[in-house]
Formats: sequence, C-alpha cells, structure tokens
Amino acid sequence: MIAVGLPDLGNARAAGSETFAPLLGEPSRYAHLPSGLVVPALEDVPACPDIRLELVRGRDPGRPPEPHGLLDLRLRIRPPAPAALDQLAEVDPRAAVSPAALVGGYLRIELLAGAAVDADAAAAVAEPVALVANGLDTARVVRYLSAPAATFLSGAFAEKAIAIAAQAELVIAAVARRLPITVSFAAASLSAALTELGGADGLVTRSGVADLWTSGRVPATGIATADLAEAAEVLADWTLALTASPAASRTTPVHPTYLLGPGSLSGQVTWNLSELRSISHIAAPTLRLPSPMRSTSGVFRPCAPAWRRPASTH
Repeated sequence: MIAVGLPDLGNARAAGSETFAPLLGEPSRYAHLPSGLVVPALEDVPACPDIRLELVRGRDPGRPPEPHGLLDLRLRIRPPAPAALDQLAEVDPRAAVSPAALVGGYLRIELLAGAAVDADAAAAVAEPVALVANGLDTARVVRYLSAPAATFLSGAFAEKAIAIAAQAELVIAAVARRLPITVSFAAASLSAALTELGGADGLVTRSGVADLWTSGRVPATGIATADLAEAAEVLADWTLALTASPAASRTTPVHPTYLLGPGSLSGQVTWNLSELRSISHIAAPTLRLPSPMRSTSGVFRPCAPAWRRPASTH
C-alpha cells in the first residue's frame, strides 16, 4: 500500500500549538507537522547558525562575472515544545514522535520595517525560491542574487534597523482525511470551475478549491447538506491530488497554492471518500533569521559589506 508510513491527517491530534499526525499502519508513531523553522548550527561550529551570504565582484569590472551574491541557508523543522509532547503522551503513552519528512517547498524573505531601501532590490529578495529537501526534516536554499539585492540583504543582516522575516511553504507527503460517503460529478464541470478559478496563471489556493465545492459551482450527488463543509475539505485534497502540483503562493501571508496541470478526469467521476488518498500537504511555518550578522572576507555569517574578488578570469 503506497500510503503506509505517511502522516494520516484524518487522525491528527492537536496538542497546544503543535499538531501530530499518526503514521498510517504504524501504531503509536507520529509525525510532527511543522509550526516553525530554525536555522541549525554548523556541524563544525556548533555556536554558529548555518547561514551565509557571499558577495562576489570580479577583479576587472569590464569582464565577467558581474557583481552578485550567493545566499546559502539551511533550515530544519523546529522541535515541538516539551509541553506538547507531554499532552500527546497523556493520550498515547507509547507515542514516538519524529519530524514530518519534507518533500520540497519555497522560501521568501521580506522587509518588515526600517530604513529606506531600494524597492526593486527588496522585491527581488522577496521572490520565492525553491527549497531542496533531504527527505527528512531539513531543507536548503542556495540562490543567486543580483548585486543590488545582495547589497540590500547584506545590509539587512548587518543592521538591526532593517527588519526582515522569512516564511516557508513546506510540502509534505501525507494521507488525506476520509469520509464515509461517495460523491459523483461531471469531470467537465470541475474542469471548467478550476480553469475559471486559476485564471491566466493557473494557480489556485486550497481554500479556493474547497469553496468551489461548497458554492455549488461543481454540481455533485452524494453529499448531505449537513456534511457539505466537511466534505468540501476532503474533496479539495482529492481534487488537488489529481489535477495540480504544489506551487509558490501569489501573496503573503502565504496560502497553500497549487498549479493546475493537464486534466486527467473525464466523463462522470465517482469518488469514494472513505478510501486512502495520498496528497501533497502544504504547511506554512515562519522562520526567524539570526541577526545582526558580520562580515569577514566578503562572507556574512552570524559568527565571524565587503566584497570578495574571485581569481582573475583573464
């Protein structure tokens, strides 16, 4: 069974501000769904967070490379609070908890307040960048920055006057909630509603898809009025699992967002919502960046705005 070992969102337990989802087919084993992220320490320097910004300028201004920056940042799911673990243990004394496995996602860094800055540079830094996940609880960002964007970010890291924040969208493979109902609808009706919702860029939010089902824009049979709101949440997950893939949110604060793909449904569709359905669940935890930082040899690190000159390209 493909879904065995994935977090079962249908049986997730809330404990304080944390959520724990049992792993399907593995009693008393739980995945901690991320509520926050941290920058872990460097393996060789435990007192230093694993984040650096390298500023590069060529020896000859008339030759490549153009001035630019490279941001290298490692992220890890923040461990749950001990009180939350205690609450889970009261319900399941045999509970064993591990972080939810990360599949991928996106990270964006935004200006909150402070000194006047170049608006274009701030906007460039805020563009979401893809995370590379290790299939466990850690992800990494290595991104190229233009010279203005790198200078802006180095100033934000080095000066308390410029407040920045980071927000991530983390993709987690999971199992959708289930309901003991069978729903039937026309594939053409769903396709038309999704196309209208996605607009020119084909991006839809999970909440927007759930609203489609509660609004009646996709006529369906098998749903009692009393079950409509709960069924719409399950139908949203099924819809996105079969028609879309995770994408970066259009806005901040972020909303779980998906990119519509080629339609795979046709004719009259029947879904038994009591069956298992693997989905790409998106969580949106916040990340507190260490600041201020300082620079040595053009590399900004929290333990150590100069520019490094690479070897001549002649």
